[in-house]
Amino acid sequence: MQKWLTASQKERRNIFSHGKLRKRKAVRLGLPLSNMPDAVDYRGHSTILHVNPVASPFGNRGLSREAINVGADACFWDIYQHAWNLFKIILELFGRFGESRDVQG
Repeated sequence: MQKWLTASQKERRNIFSHGKLRKRKAVRLGLPLSNMPDAVDYRGHSTILHVNPVASPFGNRGLSREAINVGADACFWDIYQHAWNLFKIILELFGRFGESRDVQG
């Protein structure tokens, strides 16, 4: 925690980037990256969000002038999942550095 708090922006990017953290977690769990619990979700997330020729099933990227169907809110599911994962990590940190909490999910 201290390293993250005191690292420069460049060090944080190089040491604590999402890819680096996923690799360290995979090593800690003794799994190849392709077998991580979030591997399929991560690949789908990358395919839909990063620039590539693959068409999104949720409509065009960017602002849309076309009618939005009910499935369009699927874009927010990812945001909610990220928020939930962040919340669980924060509670885990409280458990390590403060009060213990039990979170289901």
